[in-house]
Amino acid sequence: MFLFFIAFNDDFTNELINKAKRGSESAFCTLIGSIEPFVYNLALRMMDGSRQDAEDMAQEAFLRVYKALPSYNEKASFRTWALRICKNVCLDEKRRRASRISTREEISEALPSDISVSEEVMARERKKALKKAIDSLDKRARLLIVMRDINGLSYKELAEMTDMEIGTVKSALNRARKKLREIITEQNLI
Repeated sequence: MFLFFIAFNDDFTNELINKAKRGSESAFCTLIGSIEPFVYNLALRMMDGSRQDAEDMAQEAFLRVYKALPSYNEKASFRTWALRICKNVCLDEKRRRASRISTREEISEALPSDISVSEEVMARERKKALKKAIDSLDKRARLLIVMRDINGLSYKELAEMTDMEIGTVKSALNRARKKLREIITEQNLI
């Protein structure tokens, strides 16, 4: 994939945006060409270095940019606006992946081959119990635990995603973990 970068001044960018809003495909393609490397690099970073995932997320982001273009206003730069859309596309995909329940094959692959059937059943039950405990948390606590402890997002990425300060993210995550431990202990889930 060949990526190129074109720097435009604000007036030219706004002119391209207005033409694209009126249906000019060439203006839209030129706009996308000016931000493509930034969108792809963000997607690559957020999708843990997977080039295929990054390309898929970038394409989805460009589709969403196209659909949302009529509602774009010039308060934010076009690039910043498009990068926020890309970030949301990647986070949506990470959430979707995190919420999938593991199949028996995925569990089997994660377990050592010499594990007994009863140990496999117990491991599956513990995993289901942990998922149940996480699902019982409030939305923000669940999001923080899944995105940090399961998906491995950094505190900085969590802060950007939630529009919170890093210190607030750390304390909210600490409270979420404490609440999760309480739920597990109260219900004897694990």
